Amino acid sequence: MARTFGDIDWESIHGLATYVETGDCWRECGSYCCKTNHAEFSFRFIRPGQVLLPLCPAEYQHLKGQGLLPDNSPQAVSRLAIDLEPGRSAAVYMVRCDRGGLCDHPDLRPLICKIYPYYPLPTPEGEIEDLVLGSVFDVARWTKDRHLACPALRNEDQAVREKAKKNYRRLFQHPHLIFYFRLGWGIMQVMLKHLQGEHAEILKLPLTDYFRKWEVLYMTGKLTPGAEVAELGRREYAEVSRVWGEFDLE
Repeated sequence: MARTFGDIDWESIHGLATYVETGDCWRECGSYCCKTNHAEFSFRFIRPGQVLLPLCPAEYQHLKGQGLLPDNSPQAVSRLAIDLEPGRSAAVYMVRCDRGGLCDHPDLRPLICKIYPYYPLPTPEGEIEDLVLGSVFDVARWTKDRHLACPALRNEDQAVREKAKKNYRRLFQHPHLIFYFRLGWGIMQVMLKHLQGEHAEILKLPLTDYFRKWEVLYMTGKLTPGAEVAELGRREYAEVSRVWGEFDLE
């Protein structure tokens, strides 16, 4: 019998108000993780003062059903999907948030917010393989000049890191979340490959010019070609289902 969304223990997952104890780190960076109006970005398409938060289908349906999305308006949500095989696709819901860190429901924020500044990478079995960079902007900036824009990462406390690692374990008791977390980091690796490969010339540009060029490549899918992402999704589903059996993706 396939594992369904209903098997996910959201009460346990949201039993923690935060997964990482970073204190008032936002005072040092102007809420870098919650806003896109920082001078070095100079974006043309990504709107300043707001972010798009990625939610896997199970999380999206849970928060929507509880009326807890950062923005419940239809125009605030877009769905991106890839076909893995006939009758099976993987999707991510991009939900707009313009709260700038002043969350309506702080204890029930989307997971991408709760887990920041890290991104826990699980093994197919659900063990924590590594803690990696927590957002696409962090990855893009680190690739440019190895700078960690988030002060909590620059001034990392090993005790905080280890406690976060223990907290993340409750996320990976279900294959749906394991799959989507692995897929998310896999997509970042695809982005890195193309950024450091055929688009490596932009890495030499001044910072604002770099982000301007990066934004166009990112928004048009040049850094994450659909065929590669679909193949990645097929591999990850095979790996996770080998351990857990069949499970819902949408």
